[in-house]
Amino acid sequence: MKLFKKSTISLALTAAMIGGVVVSQQASALPQAPEAVNDPYVSVNGLGQALIYPYYTVRDGFKTTINVFNTSSTHAIAVKVRFREYQNSRDVLDFNLVLSPNDKWSGTVTESDEFGAVLTTGDKSCTIPAIGSGAPFSNAGYTGRFKDSGDQDLSRLKSGYAEIIPMAWSDVITD
Repeated sequence: MKLFKKSTISLALTAAMIGGVVVSQQASALPQAPEAVNDPYVSVNGLGQALIYPYYTVRDGFKTTINVFNTSSTHAIAVKVRFREYQNSRDVLDFNLVLSPNDKWSGTVTESDEFGAVLTTGDKSCTIPAIGSGAPFSNAGYTGRFKDSGDQDLSRLKSGYAEIIPMAWSDVITD
């Protein structure tokens, strides 16, 4: 094992410390110090602002169903639904979902010989792009110019996790 020379380590540490000093001087030079971030908390109704479905799989004949509920009776919401593969968290499918007040949406991830995995739904909620008869997962996020050190085949699409992040909400006007 080749060790670094002491002079190289000293030089690197000195550069890091000087960089840290410069950054802290710039931060203290702001006309008004930013407010401290509040500690995280659990809301009184126990509902959060983002959903992480920690695991989906279609391996060995499994299917994964995802359910999303808009619990507001007064606001429509728009959320980003993003599926990521398990090796390097690369995007394999994403779309926008709009739910009216008290609306729910569900979809099922199933195995596909052609695409690895596909999302299907019978739900009529608004999705952009439209899911229609099914939305195939894509390996474009880890192949071609985005190639990484993970597996390059479609089996990588068969397991992962999903994120659902709110983008906007709106009052619903009724006459």
